[in-house]
Amino acid sequence: MRLPGQIAVVFAMLAATTRGTAQTPTPPAKPADPLHAWVGLKTGSDLDVWVQQHIAEEKRLVTELLAVKGKRTPENTLELYDQAHNHLAIAANETEVLLKVHPRAAIRDKAQALDQVVSAETTSLGLNHEVYDALRVIDMTDADAATKHYVDRILLEYRLGGVDKDAATRETVRKLTDQMTEIGLKFDRNIQDDVRKITVTDAELDGLPADYIERHKPAA
Repeated sequence: MRLPGQIAVVFAMLAATTRGTAQTPTPPAKPADPLHAWVGLKTGSDLDVWVQQHIAEEKRLVTELLAVKGKRTPENTLELYDQAHNHLAIAANETEVLLKVHPRAAIRDKAQALDQVVSAETTSLGLNHEVYDALRVIDMTDADAATKHYVDRILLEYRLGGVDKDAATRETVRKLTDQMTEIGLKFDRNIQDDVRKITVTDAELDGLPADYIERHKPAA
């Protein structure tokens, strides 16, 4: 079917103006409050945007860290690692809180799903051999004792996580960690959402604090 002339021209102009940018991914929108996910939170999509912004920043910082040329120092490598790791920590903390306390089930569902996404990204950073190599060769000559100890602990955690194993082993670790996260979240959610009741005798309440018994009077 032939389009009317004017409409065809409009489509041609749109194609011409967007052809050069079609492959450029749209960066995630910046949240109203980068530290507190609940600010302005109305839907699960809002939380998704908030979390994806932190993950995008973590990835950007890791890319910047790996692009460093010349001697690696605490200033040009360790600080970037700290910032990247901090973005994931903030995202993890906020999604876990919302999973536990938000009154709306839809938000709790989204928080649970995103908590798993953040955990997977954290595992990926912990198994990133290039990041490990970058941290390992930082020139610590002028660093103070606390910084040296801190870097030693980071490198130890990387090795305990399996970063120095072969690619197949690291992939196995990644899959097992993701599986543990999923099972753990489901386990916690089952406890959190459980509203079942039990029936006990007076004798079975012996030893419980009086204020607890007062708050749990028998139902009809």
